[in-house]
Amino acid sequence: MKIDVYIKNNETGEVRVYHDDFNWQDYEGGTALSRILYQYGEGNYSCDCNRELFFARSVGEEGDDVSCSETRFTITKITNRATGEVIAENL
Repeated sequence: MKIDVYIKNNETGEVRVYHDDFNWQDYEGGTALSRILYQYGEGNYSCDCNRELFFARSVGEEGDDVSCSETRFTITKITNRATGEVIAENL
C-alpha cells in the first residue's frame, strides 16, 4: 500500500502532503497498518528531524538539518493513496 501523509508545521499552520512511495505490506505477525502506525506514531518517522525532511520534500525542497524534537510537526492524517481512505489521524 502506498500512502499520503499530511504533515502540519505547527509554527505556521501550513499543511503539506508527502507521498510516501514505500510499498507498505502485511507481514508475518502484523499488518501494513500496524507498521505505518508504529513508524509514524512512535518510530523513526515520529521525530521532527524526519518530519521536516518529508515536509520539505513534499514540495521538492531538501530541508534543513534540525535538532530532534516532537513538537514542531504533526501528522494530521494518513490516507491510502489508492482508495483515499483515512487510515490514521493526529500522530
